[in-house]
Amino acid sequence: MLNKLKKLYASIVVSFLLLLSSCSVVAANDEIIQRCTSQATIAANIMEARQNGAAIVRIFEVNKQFPEVKPLLDFFTTEAYKQPLYSSDTAKQQAIVEFSNTIFMTCMQHFDKVS
Repeated sequence: MLNKLKKLYASIVVSFLLLLSSCSVVAANDEIIQRCTSQATIAANIMEARQNGAAIVRIFEVNKQFPEVKPLLDFFTTEAYKQPLYSSDTAKQQAIVEFSNTIFMTCMQHFDKVS
């Protein structure tokens, strides 16, 4: 699971770098959706690790490998670990989707305020 997170983080670091470097620039709607989707995907993977019992310390260790976006990853991790840990697969999946949706909507609202 942690290798999956590590690979996912690596594959979208560029997206986050673009996000961080252009927060003051109003992006096209498609670009905003893509950026927020990237954030929601990472958030879902962090919550999946949380729901599967990964130790928070391990997630923070993985986050250290991506210093460009570490504050954002640490925020997602902290927020995910504030949520309850569920035992049924259905409840786990629902928690993952809800967390991902929340991150996506927060991101979209941020860009709505910026533009």
